[in-house]
Amino acid sequence: MGIDVFQSRNKYHDRNQYYKRSYVNNMKLNPGAVSEGVFYSTDVVPLEKQTIVMGSVKKTAFIITIETLDTVDNLDVDDYVLYGDGNLYIVDNIIAEDTNKNKEFSKRPSFKTTIRLRK
Repeated sequence: MGIDVFQSRNKYHDRNQYYKRSYVNNMKLNPGAVSEGVFYSTDVVPLEKQTIVMGSVKKTAFIITIETLDTVDNLDVDDYVLYGDGNLYIVDNIIAEDTNKNKEFSKRPSFKTTIRLRK
């Protein structure tokens, strides 16, 4: 967890908190829940609605894809993110891309992490 001071956070304005799955029950935070960290993000793909059919049940899923330059090493799939709109979303997918152009000369990685959230 933490802000990468070597990268610009110019367009990353949405403040998000993330929690481990043990602090969430029925899509609500338990009393006394402790945030694992804070990161700032921007939307890559805004709110998207998908209809999922499971047998005779039809459900609507809300999916958001966000991107951050902050370090979110301890964020795992199936953890929860308190997104900027005040709703809890489940982490569905995490993709970390090394953006350091001078990798061969530096020991300090710079990651851009893309996170897909669903509700």
